[in-house]
Amino acid sequence: MRRIVSVLAIFVAAVACNSAATTPSSTSPSAVPSPTASPSAAPNPTPVPGSDPTAQGISRKTLATEGFASRQHAQPFLGVWAARSLPPGGSFEHPQTIPALGYVAEGTVRWTTPSGVIDIKAGEGAGLPQLPVTETNPGSVATLWYAFAIAETGLESTTLAAMRRLAVGPRLPLPQPEGSYTIRLDLISLEGGGRTASQSHGGAALVFVLDGQVEIRTANGGHDFRGPREGSGVGPGAAVQVLNRTSTPVHVLEFFYTPDALTFETTLTTPP
Repeated sequence: MRRIVSVLAIFVAAVACNSAATTPSSTSPSAVPSPTASPSAAPNPTPVPGSDPTAQGISRKTLATEGFASRQHAQPFLGVWAARSLPPGGSFEHPQTIPALGYVAEGTVRWTTPSGVIDIKAGEGAGLPQLPVTETNPGSVATLWYAFAIAETGLESTTLAAMRRLAVGPRLPLPQPEGSYTIRLDLISLEGGGRTASQSHGGAALVFVLDGQVEIRTANGGHDFRGPREGSGVGPGAAVQVLNRTSTPVHVLEFFYTPDALTFETTLTTPP
């Protein structure tokens, strides 16, 4: 009897040991689900030199300029607004004159004034005329144009109130220089990996992206990444450089508001 009990004990112990050896541990690292992909797994933009202040792969064209005998508004800011879209044959009466330049992205915009008719086609720019102004669409497709304007802080004009605000810059510092001013609108094309020169301007500027993705570098380490229909403002005298962070061409508009007594543009020897 004693021998039977001993054999049975040995059998039970052997089964228990075998079970412990074949059951996987619940804390085994291989049983833990793999984590979600880390941010480093995301595709990186095309590398662009961060220490080169010179221009590369750029073409620039001035589309429109307009001068004023004195500063506009007490404490203005620069902005871009999307004007109302008109269908073919549509018309609209501008309620108020504003200091602005227009850029047509789609269709043809016609401004009719007592002094004549102005037609602006897609890809062109012009200064907004004085009242009275009747805007019509003489083309076969709906219009889309942007108003690059100087607006008063806390007081938006009737004309701008009828538009959609897309991007604005900071309020300009006080006091503002006396004397005459000029506004200017430039179209910039950047090749893949291209960049503007590092520059500063006597007045304020606003950079607006038409298509593609860019990085807008400013003084004190500012890095704004902007896509289509987005923009950033740059204060007077601040360094700025625009870089194409992709391998495909991009197009941006630069809007300037400059006191005529100051130097319009200064090319810098260091990046922002």
